[in-house]
Amino acid sequence: MHKGKGLFPLSSVQREIWFEQTLYPETPLYNIACYNRICGKIDVEIFRQAVILLVQENEALRLRLTERDGVPLQSFPEMPLVDIPLIDCSKEADPLQAALAGMQETIRRPFRLFDEPLFRYTLYKLAEDCHLWSQTCHHLIVDGWAGGVIMKQVAAFYNALMRGDPLPVRPGVPYLDFVAA
Repeated sequence: MHKGKGLFPLSSVQREIWFEQTLYPETPLYNIACYNRICGKIDVEIFRQAVILLVQENEALRLRLTERDGVPLQSFPEMPLVDIPLIDCSKEADPLQAALAGMQETIRRPFRLFDEPLFRYTLYKLAEDCHLWSQTCHHLIVDGWAGGVIMKQVAAFYNALMRGDPLPVRPGVPYLDFVAA
């Protein structure tokens, strides 16, 4: 098993995405976004811990790009800074519309491929017992199907942390083993 050290070439699909994004760096061409409604009270700090665990456990989310002689390469450092802002929209006239407007702003902002993590997670508070979790990721690290998978994994981590249970083990082949193969 790999530990995230070293540089790896991009797959052919990743190279195509990288090339197009470098042609149009100021467009959110490959941003993929979704949000999940979380009903009921949540412990925001435990939720943040669950998201941090998600990023620690999923190499693809930690993907960082670098260029060497004009060739894009990927690496998977142990942990980028995971910022999960909490935006309180509960006092707005229409909390849902305020949250959706904030999400649209985030979706429209292109990722700087070499300078930041390729995900943005934000928690919007609509009421004491209602939140929206927004996920915006670059297509280099997720596809449209991944949003639901990510939410299920965060929910499993959150529930285990809340109950004091052992953390669930992720099934399947680690992404780094897949990349190395």
